[in-house]
Amino acid sequence: MRDALDPLQVCRDDQCELWRWIYGEASRRFHALEGFRRLRITHADFHQAAARAVALAQQGQDEAAREEIAHGEFARTSVRIKSELAKLYLDLGTD
Repeated sequence: MRDALDPLQVCRDDQCELWRWIYGEASRRFHALEGFRRLRITHADFHQAAARAVALAQQGQDEAAREEIAHGEFARTSVRIKSELAKLYLDLGTD
């Protein structure tokens, strides 16, 4: 089970549903918004952090992987994605 995820796939931001939205409908509608640009960057950063957590777990560094998920860059970028989505939503409501 430890090898079920491949860090080389996890690090790619074009492998998830959020990517499909970001580079599909959202790109057409929101491409000019600064908040949307930040969301795209944060999403890519999240995938890099997720790949690091997977790699740590696969190297047997379970505690380091758990720390990354709970408090590391993975956790921080996850929060930033939610924050950027919320800001984008609020920005759109004020126009």
